[in-house]
Amino acid sequence: MKKRESFKVRAEDIAQGLDGLELPAGGSQLVLRPISAKVMATDSEGIPLVLVNRLGKGKTCFISCTFDCLMEEFKPEEVGVFPMHSLYRNLTKENKRRLPLECLDPRIELNIREHRDGRILAILINHSRFEVQTSLIEPETNKQAEKINVEGCGVEIRELSSAKT
Repeated sequence: MKKRESFKVRAEDIAQGLDGLELPAGGSQLVLRPISAKVMATDSEGIPLVLVNRLGKGKTCFISCTFDCLMEEFKPEEVGVFPMHSLYRNLTKENKRRLPLECLDPRIELNIREHRDGRILAILINHSRFEVQTSLIEPETNKQAEKINVEGCGVEIRELSSAKT
């Protein structure tokens, strides 16, 4: 049997942005047999890649392979259209979660901690080995709240007075 070098993703619903994405074979991938989860994306052989399962009033999403490592193969001007970014945004929208700030660069993981007095702590983690210059955006207005440089594989923490800075 010939070893495959790559495979195409088949996706639907919240994972539709991944449909047709070609991924290199041989990366880390768990082979799953879902019992109650809905399969949102598979590889070309039907192995589940993205699964969503209901838990109480919410949902959980499990991604069985490492899509994020592919970001380094994109040119800086292409990274904004990285397919996983659409999945993350769709999950946020589907869960009716409204974040006070967003970071549109998918190389950056943004964690927001809101204090009851209105202060916001923004924690940015750069998952790429290259320095990234990015912006925090107010999603309701698309206004830039703050421009930030994050070292390669680095972390930046910012305290903001409110989301409307």
